[in-house]
Amino acid sequence: MFILGAGFSKSAGLPLGTELTDILIQAIELQLDSPAQDNEQLEWIRDFRGRLHALEGGSTAINVEQLFDYAHHDAEMWRMDQQRVRVGRGDGPATPWNHARMIDHVLGLLQEQVSRVILERQRDATVSAIVGFAQQLRAGDGVITFNYDTLVENALDECKTTWSHGLQDLKEEPHVVVLKMHGSADWFQFERGNPLPGFTRLYSKTDENASDDNIPDEYEYRAELWRADTTCALDNALERYHGISDRYSFPGIVGLGGFKPLHKLVGSGLTWSRAGGALREAKQIIVIGFSLSPYDGMARLCFADAMNDRKRQNNLPKEVRLIDPNADLLAVNYKNVFQVPMLFDTRACQDVNWPNLLV
Repeated sequence: MFILGAGFSKSAGLPLGTELTDILIQAIELQLDSPAQDNEQLEWIRDFRGRLHALEGGSTAINVEQLFDYAHHDAEMWRMDQQRVRVGRGDGPATPWNHARMIDHVLGLLQEQVSRVILERQRDATVSAIVGFAQQLRAGDGVITFNYDTLVENALDECKTTWSHGLQDLKEEPHVVVLKMHGSADWFQFERGNPLPGFTRLYSKTDENASDDNIPDEYEYRAELWRADTTCALDNALERYHGISDRYSFPGIVGLGGFKPLHKLVGSGLTWSRAGGALREAKQIIVIGFSLSPYDGMARLCFADAMNDRKRQNNLPKEVRLIDPNADLLAVNYKNVFQVPMLFDTRACQDVNWPNLLV
C-alpha cells in the first residue's frame, strides 16, 4: 500500500502547497483585472494576501491550505458583523453578509484554478520518476493519493498496467487501485442523467426507495461523478463551466483548508471506506511526500483508526515507512497518528530504488 502526497508529484515538477498559493492568486488577478469584473474581489484577495504575510511574520511561503482556512474565518467574521448593522442581509451589495458571499465566490474561483493549474503543470511534467514508480506496481497493489493530478494514472497507462479508482469503474480482473481521497483534476460532478460525451461515470448512488415519481432531493443522489476520458473533453468541460462554482459540474475536487466538505464529493464515501479497509490489511505501507499536516484532520482519523484496530488484533504491518526529504521533521506527525514503529527515509522520490525497497 502506497500513500502519496504533494512531495511525490514534486519530483515531476508540480508545485507544493507553499508554491501553489501565489500561482493561484496570480491566476485570479488576471481573471478579475478587467473593466467587466468587480474590483472588490480583486482588492480583497490582494489585501488578504498581505494580511497573511503579516500574520506569518513576513513569510512569503503561505500554504494554500492556510489561505483557504483563514479565508473561511475571514468570511465568518463578516457574517457575524451582519448582527451589528441595522439592515438586512440583502439590503445592498455592501452589507457584511454580501461581503462574506463575495469571499466565498473568490474561493470558488480559486478552487477552480487549482484544477487548471495542476493540469497545465502536469502537461510539462518530468515523469521519469513517476513512471519508474508505476513500473513496480502489480495487480492487487493499492495507492492512496491526496493529489489532484493524474500523474500516477497516466504512468500506469504508459506501463500498460490495468487500474481503476475503486468506484463504479472497478474491474473484475486483478488490477491496481488508485484511491483519490480528495478528488481529481479530471473529475466532474454532473446532474443525474445529464452526462457529457467523452466521460466515464465513476459513481451514481443507488436508492432502493427512489422512482420516477419519488426522486430524492439529496445531493448525493442528484449528482453523479464522471471522469474525462480525453484532454479535449476535459478542456471543453473546464471552459464550459468556467467561473460557475455553485453548479453540479464544479470540478470534482474537495475544498482546501482545515475542514474539507468531502460529503459534497459524491463517491468519496466509497473511496474512504476502501482506503480504510486497505490500511487494515496492507503488509507494507509506504508513505511518499505526504506531510499529514493539521489540515489533514480526516486523514489523521482514518489512519489512526486503522492502526488502532490492527494493534488490538495484534496484526501490525511488517513495515511502515515515510519517504520525504523532511521525514525527520515530519516524524512527530506520524508517531502520534500511527503509533506503530516506523522507518523515516530522507530520500527524494526520484532517488529511491523501488525493487530493493518493496517487501
